[in-house]
Amino acid sequence: MHIMPLLLDLIPLFVFVVLDSIGKMRYALIGAITAACFELFFSYIAVGYIDSFSIIFAGSILLFAALSFYFNNSIYFRLKPAIIGGVTGLIVITTSFLNKPALLAMADHYSNFFPDTMQDVLVTQHFRDQLANTNGILGIGLIIHSSVTTWAAFNAGRWLWFFISTPGLYIIIFLSILVSI
Repeated sequence: MHIMPLLLDLIPLFVFVVLDSIGKMRYALIGAITAACFELFFSYIAVGYIDSFSIIFAGSILLFAALSFYFNNSIYFRLKPAIIGGVTGLIVITTSFLNKPALLAMADHYSNFFPDTMQDVLVTQHFRDQLANTNGILGIGLIIHSSVTTWAAFNAGRWLWFFISTPGLYIIIFLSILVSI
């Protein structure tokens, strides 16, 4: 299985926090952009093309880093996970209301990256129903995570913000799956 989509946000944010801890914010922003470019390159090498998710993640890092660089304030970069997560949560919830769950579309789009045994599971009605049920719960989880990440961006230190914004996202995804089962 190709794990790059799971790591798209982790590495650039980690590079930002490490470099911001030991130096100037501007160097940390440049490091995060460089890490995002490296991830695009790695994604291209691993998959053979750069998909829209990779471009959106890298583009959002570039946009929010540019805002932080221009205004000389890291809050814009620190709000990136909250804004992207909140928008994604709204999109996921909307797709549930429209009865076109985003998780199903993603499973169909990326199914060729899974092993054959997993591809067989992806087409079963039970699994598709489970993805559809998880979709709305995940959307709510993403909005909750976005709210907590916003709080952390304004009120927490850089490491607590990092752990809430990135590993916290994986925890929310895991909990959303557990709740939907």
